[in-house]
Amino acid sequence: MKRTLLPVLASLFVCSAASVASADPLPVAPVKPVSPITTAIPLPRTPILLACPDPSASSIDFALVSRATRFTGRVRVTGTVKNVGGAPYVSGANQQLALLYEIPLGGRPRLVAQRAFQNLAPNEVATVTFDRDWNASSPAEGEFPPNYRLVISYDPDILLDSNPKNDDCGASNNTRERSSSPVNALFR
Repeated sequence: MKRTLLPVLASLFVCSAASVASADPLPVAPVKPVSPITTAIPLPRTPILLACPDPSASSIDFALVSRATRFTGRVRVTGTVKNVGGAPYVSGANQQLALLYEIPLGGRPRLVAQRAFQNLAPNEVATVTFDRDWNASSPAEGEFPPNYRLVISYDPDILLDSNPKNDDCGASNNTRERSSSPVNALFR
């Protein structure tokens, strides 16, 4: 049975190969190139402005207040809270705080400054500052400088006070952390 199957398969292969070789090739139509798009679609460059109040921990900045020696002096750390929303933030007194923490490398956060703020128009800011001595040649500040964290803290019941003008609609931007390593550049 194996011997009869082999000649049948061989003849089938030879016939199919001969028919492929003698067949007319299929005509190939030339492909026209697609012209590239020459005009770009403009994207909006302005950020989307929320139509609600949105206090944000927007920045932490450092400034040299005074210099004692080449590597030592007094430094100011400034945390900025900004209403990035499109509506005014209107609230009662002491319902919210801007908290500034110092976090040494491998250490626990330590509250170094706080400031209560109340009303913020869109794009208006409130700041909290902390002045401290700095030694850029010491390991604690020069080699391993601390981080600073700005946190917006609200009364626990602020969402329940029936005042929609103090409901923060963007809670994801209420914390910002920054290394203080740029302070050492102020002493160069």
